[in-house]
Amino acid sequence: MADELNGHPESPLASGLVLADLPRGDGQEHVRVSVVEHRGARFVSVRTWSRATGGVHRPTPRGVHLRASELRAVRDALDAAVALVGNDAATDHRTVAPS
Repeated sequence: MADELNGHPESPLASGLVLADLPRGDGQEHVRVSVVEHRGARFVSVRTWSRATGGVHRPTPRGVHLRASELRAVRDALDAAVALVGNDAATDHRTVAPS
């Protein structure tokens, strides 16, 4: 089995509950936010996926897995970033998975 953190498709962290997909550039890549489980622990995965042969998107090594204990601090930092950079709804391409 591939290393859990290297983004290979057979990794248990390559799947999970998708919360959002954010298209990047020409659509060949997107950033996926998902909840994943590994060895009984849940993480939030923020990872770049890219289009592979055959048009299937695959996870890349570029990304991070956040522990539950880190989520509030990351949320606060992102809220501060939105306040500093702005939130232009015209360029908001968020796709949120249905509940």
